[in-house]
Amino acid sequence: MNEQEIKKTENILNMCVDLDVFFSSAMENMAILKAYSETNEDIRKCDEDVKKLISDSIRLLEQQLFIEVSKIFDSAETGKHQNVSLNRLRILLENEEENGNGSVRIVIDALNELCDYYSNTGMSEMRNKILAHHDKIELDKKQMKVVPYPMIEKLVLEGERINRAAFMALLGIERSAYDYNEMIRRYKNAIQTMIC
Repeated sequence: MNEQEIKKTENILNMCVDLDVFFSSAMENMAILKAYSETNEDIRKCDEDVKKLISDSIRLLEQQLFIEVSKIFDSAETGKHQNVSLNRLRILLENEEENGNGSVRIVIDALNELCDYYSNTGMSEMRNKILAHHDKIELDKKQMKVVPYPMIEKLVLEGERINRAAFMALLGIERSAYDYNEMIRRYKNAIQTMIC
């Protein structure tokens, strides 16, 4: 590998590491939301102030998760600035493939499929029109498209898996998956402790 090839690989790995941080955060938020959902019966027994606090917390977590997922699927660039996104990773991997690394094709194909899936959710438009800018016309419609939680969960879990596959394709290093079920269990226990 020459110095230029090393730099390109380093850029891809840095992108994967940065994305990993974002996926980790999104998975933590999803695990908290899932834990709240699974402790709903216990939460209903709480006094009104606790229920309001939990309800407000859930709303904020949902909004944060929505924004985080939207950013993970941002375009490769905004103006002259490169984004840390799966679309940017896809471009970097396509350049790597052109340089003779055929093992990244499977990762690129998976990224294409997941990015297409994201495009069909309508999340990007909602982020741009409502969450990011409070677009008056959209707010006046008083209609906000609901993106089912399983769709968001699929975007995060599959995106994280693809990001790990990029590590493997570039270095042959298998990075352990996050234990999403363990995260849910941990938060569920914490919530039950908090509300008792």
